[in-house]
Amino acid sequence: MDLLALRAAVSTILAELESALRGVGRQHAMAFDAAPPRMRLVSALADGADTLVAQAALAAGWRLDVCLPFVREEYAKDFELGIDLQVYLDLIGSAGAVMELPGRRADAAAAYEAVGRLVLEQSDILIALWDGDPNRGRGGTSRVVAEAIARRIPVIHVATHESAAPKILWSGLEIADFEQLGIDDVPRAAATMLPMVVAALTEPPHQDIDRRMLQHFHAEHSARGTPSLSYPVLLAATGVRSLSRQDLQPLRVEDGVQTLRAPLAGSRVDPEFFDLIVQRYGIADVTGTHFAQVFRSGFVGNYLLAGLAVVLALSGLIAPAFKLPLIVATI
Repeated sequence: MDLLALRAAVSTILAELESALRGVGRQHAMAFDAAPPRMRLVSALADGADTLVAQAALAAGWRLDVCLPFVREEYAKDFELGIDLQVYLDLIGSAGAVMELPGRRADAAAAYEAVGRLVLEQSDILIALWDGDPNRGRGGTSRVVAEAIARRIPVIHVATHESAAPKILWSGLEIADFEQLGIDDVPRAAATMLPMVVAALTEPPHQDIDRRMLQHFHAEHSARGTPSLSYPVLLAATGVRSLSRQDLQPLRVEDGVQTLRAPLAGSRVDPEFFDLIVQRYGIADVTGTHFAQVFRSGFVGNYLLAGLAVVLALSGLIAPAFKLPLIVATI
């Protein structure tokens, strides 16, 4: 397949993937954000196939994230001076994120293998421009494809050695799969099955119990009231600290965010990374603090009730006439 045909095939695949994902979002609007899906390509930018797909992804409006087997200056030596090197540098400059592994030229095969595995760890679907040769050695395309199949990651195989339509290689094409499949025996299907593959990967669960759990998840909300006060009251009674207004109000996500933002103010943390993490941290921090206070207050409440039960039981010895009401109160 010539270069223009490869570019066209890749562009078509990217468009079909995005269209299929949009379709799932429309069909299951309750489970997805109303905003358009954020499509992302993770690539090691190997000269040739990888850079071709990366250029197509950027042209389609996708985000490009890059994983390199070496530091970027060392990896640049894999590209011939001129157009190939400039393409590599331009793609690095256009990437939303770049991760550089500490590979060594003395063990280059291990570095290429490691970056291939890193790409798979970040991928839901693998697009492989591949001539079908299974004997490319450690870190080669065939090894990455074989590992994707073993991990049950769908592979879209675009043949580079013949004018053949793209194929999907995926164990999920069979209803039941209990074997460790390889390149030779993995089920195959035409690329027209892409919408089915995307739906299988992204649709909400269909079983009733899973759907109920999903509905319960979507119904969750921030606490509207303050947790039990017995624990902060105990701290105040024992002189550890005074009651504060925060003890009487529901926790806010902004409070959790501030606990992380303040110590990192003026630091060299990447702002984009910080903004990505901080909101999620705030939610987790507030949720954890809320349930920790409920748990501690539950312990304090249990001990208080146990102490009250003992007092009531002993009161029956002091005032026998009230023994029956005291027993009822203890119960």
